[in-house]
Amino acid sequence: MSQSTDILYLGDVCGRNVVVPTTVHQSSLRMAESLSKTLGLAESESSMASYWMLEVRKEQWEHVAGMMSGAQLSSSRVLEIGCGLGLFVLVGNLLGFDCYGTEASASEYEGSVAMARELLHFGGISEERISCGEGERLKYPDRTFDMVCSFQTLEHVNHPSRVLAEAFRVLAPQGKLFFTCPNYLYPYEAHYGLGLPLPLGRVFSEVVLKMRKRPTDYLRTIQWINPQRLRQWCIEAGFVDIDVNSIGVGLLPQKSLNIVPTTTLPYRFLRGDGEHASVENFLRLPVIRTWARRHEVYPQISCCARRP
Repeated sequence: MSQSTDILYLGDVCGRNVVVPTTVHQSSLRMAESLSKTLGLAESESSMASYWMLEVRKEQWEHVAGMMSGAQLSSSRVLEIGCGLGLFVLVGNLLGFDCYGTEASASEYEGSVAMARELLHFGGISEERISCGEGERLKYPDRTFDMVCSFQTLEHVNHPSRVLAEAFRVLAPQGKLFFTCPNYLYPYEAHYGLGLPLPLGRVFSEVVLKMRKRPTDYLRTIQWINPQRLRQWCIEAGFVDIDVNSIGVGLLPQKSLNIVPTTTLPYRFLRGDGEHASVENFLRLPVIRTWARRHEVYPQISCCARRP
């Protein structure tokens, strides 16, 4: 990938430009290249697209805002667990939410907290809204937030059930939970961009990776999450009105917000089998589509719940 690492324009939120400063842009590119080596990928552009696509954050916020009542919208305190480089938190604050993020900055994402803080500072938002810490030990008092969100993070933590318990603890009564994560009953591993026999377990998937001459260490760090397991963790944490679903690759917007992504982002999501294939190409295979419809198994899991 050969791209300029100048200031990166992502779009507008409520009439304000969303811009990634040069230093954060450069650091995120180095992080994407390092992750690509870990996964045995030939390109890092897909990671850059996942970091900086404002369109994805638009989908997330329109779904989250739709879960709240009108009275809550102007005063809601929102926490994102696993905030990565901070774009969801920045957008939330520009929209007028009282939004915070926490990130563990594990070794493979070293420096992400610093980048997230710099991104917020550059956007005129206090960098103190980003904290460094594990989801199993949140640095917030009990009953602090009206909404706790997490996107594609739960599979990376050491103890998913503890993260759910901590989310319950920091939610106010009647507070909402919204998590998404990969479904490891579906035969596609999105980090590697490969079709793998995930429903058969980790061992079989490692065998296929070795046959494809791809590293396997990263796979061993991932939690094998499925809808049934996630539902059970929510029950154990004390949540009610639990709605866990196997879904496709996108979220359905529930409320229109003033977010306008740029159409000229220099990064695209290319990851998948073949040089320029994508997730959608794999999902379009007739045998996969037939199997998924028959068993109602799709690549992502969404989880909505409420603290009583």
